[in-house]
Parts: sequence; C-alpha cells; structure tokens
Amino acid sequence: MSGQDDLYEELEKWESEGKTATFWWRDDDAAEITPALETLLQLAASLDVPLALAVIPDLASDDLLARLRRESRVSLIQHGFAHVNHAPKWEKKAEFGSHRKRAVMGRELYEGAKRLRDEPGWQPVLAPPWNRIDRKLPALLPGFGFRGLSTFTPRKSSHAAPGLRQVNTHLDIINWRGGGRFAGEEEILAQAVRLLAARRRNQSDAMEATGLLTHHLVHDQDSWDFIKHFITLTSQHRTVKWLCVGDAFEL
Repeated sequence: MSGQDDLYEELEKWESEGKTATFWWRDDDAAEITPALETLLQLAASLDVPLALAVIPDLASDDLLARLRRESRVSLIQHGFAHVNHAPKWEKKAEFGSHRKRAVMGRELYEGAKRLRDEPGWQPVLAPPWNRIDRKLPALLPGFGFRGLSTFTPRKSSHAAPGLRQVNTHLDIINWRGGGRFAGEEEILAQAVRLLAARRRNQSDAMEATGLLTHHLVHDQDSWDFIKHFITLTSQHRTVKWLCVGDAFEL
C-alpha cells in the first residue's frame, strides 16, 4: 500500500475507537516579508487551517508584523530572540543552551516577548531555535509570561514546568541531514502513521496533538505540494481536527 493508504487506514482505526486525531501546524524562522512567506500565508488561508508562525523577535521587521495583523488565523509565537548559535563548535547548535548564563537568556527572552506581545495574534509560547533549550530554563519561563513551550519529538510530560504546557512538533518535512531538502512524501507519511499509531495505543502521549513542522524559507515546490496534499488529506477525514495554538496549548 502507499503511504496515503496507510495513513487513511490508521485514521479509520482512530475513528473506530471513537478518538479524535488532533494536529497543529508550526512554521519557523519568520523575520521579513518574502515571497516564500506570502506563499505560506496564501496556502494556509486556502486550506482554512490555523497556522502558528514562529517569529524571531529581534529580527522581525515592522512590515512583517503589520502584514501579520491582517491574518486572523495566524498566531505568532516566539522563536528565540535573534536565532544566533551560541554553542561551542563541538556541540549541537543552540541559542538557549546550558553554555550561557540563564540571566542573560532570560533577559533576551523577556525583551523578545515585549517586542511581540502587543500583536493581535500573539500567543505566549516559546519555540527555541533548533528545538533545543537548557533543561533548567523552562522553570523560569512562566516568570517571563510564557505559558507554552514547543520543541521536537513526542513530549515526556504535558508540562515542561509548572504553568508551562509543552506541545511539540513531530513531522519535519525537511531532511536537514540530507542537505536541507524536502524529506519525501512517502517518508513523511510513514512517520505520520507511526506517530499516530503510537498515540492511539498510548505508547506516547495520546493527548499531544501531532505537530507538522515547516520552514517556509527553504521550501521547494515539492515541499509546498506536500503541505497542501497532507493537510487536505487529513482534513477530509471525519476523525481529524486541526487545532489553533490556543486550543493545542489550552491557553
């Protein structure tokens, strides 16, 4: 069977068990109005699904924020501060890793939130660049006004810290190890089936919505075509619900 057939069969199992398969969509690295961003916004509008746009606050242009005010179904979440790698060269990239002072990181996060928090689409959720964060930093985030944290892979707990709900992404359509190219439809659909099956069987947190992760700045036409196909395919199934950030994080 094809990946599409396997996905349909898995969703049928969800329906037969009386369960709702929840999804949400996060796109990273917004800072400027670009042709790729316009393609993203137009696609989200045509699909009529909510989009969580991870905005880099220190790089976000006034024009970008003004443009996003016109998008009622696009939520803004915070994508770090300046999207700068501070990790030593022998470690994986991170802006908010354990190698930095927490007071410095906290100040950046606060300043970043201040830049975005008055925007109509703002939601107090942090998506750290490269999906990495110092393990002790989440406990400090509610003090800066954050109520949600989003990284990658299935979460270990519904809350990363008291008062900080965690809802991650799980399906990255880009193969970063393979040169930053589209990962391929069959590969991503197979991942989706495995993730949904694990949720359905309670092998992972069944209450965590499955997160689609995209990066508009590096998409080729195959990437855009897949997003449209995947969201259309899932949205047509009776058991599927695409959530906005507020619902996914229960804000």
